[in-house]
Amino acid sequence: MEFAIKPPKGLMTPDHFGRFVREMVRSFSLRSMMGKLFLIGLAGFIGTLARYGLSGVIAKRYGETFPLGTLAVNLIGCFLVGLLFYLMQERFLVNQNVRTIILNGLLGGFTTFSSLGLQTFTLLQDGEFGLAAANLGVSNLIGLFMVWAGFTLARVL
Repeated sequence: MEFAIKPPKGLMTPDHFGRFVREMVRSFSLRSMMGKLFLIGLAGFIGTLARYGLSGVIAKRYGETFPLGTLAVNLIGCFLVGLLFYLMQERFLVNQNVRTIILNGLLGGFTTFSSLGLQTFTLLQDGEFGLAAANLGVSNLIGLFMVWAGFTLARVL
């Protein structure tokens, strides 16, 4: 894939990088499938880095006996999905492609239910049945509540 805009030679400052990314994104049309897939992937990449950073900070702060980092990311992600879904569909009428990029790409990369499954499985393997059940119960029940809370908050704002 070739881009119409080339990155500047030499040391790239944050300003150069920002301009390069903006021009690269503009060069893709949301109407083209490749452009849309690229932007979903880029958003997923950003969401994944955010998930990795946040869950790592929480794990470092509180330890890893219980997967609090994954739990926090799941709950925050569920809240943001509810909030942004309402805002983009009901309040601001955001284009379907942009909604897909944000909800499926960015938040799809950010939320970590695959990590939830793996970590719960590991807790079960370690004989930590209570922690495994708590991880599943809290993530799912409070996650659903957080989707509702985000949606409700967006509706009243």
